[in-house]
Amino acid sequence: MKGGLARVLRWIVYFRRGHNFWFVYLLSFANFVVIQYRLLVEYVPFLKFFFTSLWVFAATFILIYVPLAIVAGWIDTKKATRPKEQEVNPYFHYPTGKEKEIYAPYFIATLKVLSKLCEQLGLHEEREEIAELISLIEKWRRKKP
Repeated sequence: MKGGLARVLRWIVYFRRGHNFWFVYLLSFANFVVIQYRLLVEYVPFLKFFFTSLWVFAATFILIYVPLAIVAGWIDTKKATRPKEQEVNPYFHYPTGKEKEIYAPYFIATLKVLSKLCEQLGLHEEREEIAELISLIEKWRRKKP
């Protein structure tokens, strides 16, 4: 891919990221507020007294909804489903291709060099710890999801 085509493809990627991660999020939030106003306030006379316009409803909604959503997200991330998702996710416990083929061999080679240095320096406890780490990495690397 030369010059122009590569640039167009890069612009497409930029467009998708900007559209998907920012604008659609903001538009869906605004859409949600408008729909709630139309379905709640315009059809419930009691609420029309408090929310005289869409702007009053939107401001009130944002002032209440955003902090509640932040607290709910924090609870979910720290205490509720997020920790459990990591426990049941096979890629959290099992190595991926890159980890099996690149990282684990690199760590093992590095630890073998350190083991030889420990042997030369007479550091027997450290050499035993390194041997345990090597066997742990090898066992982890052989795990299958």
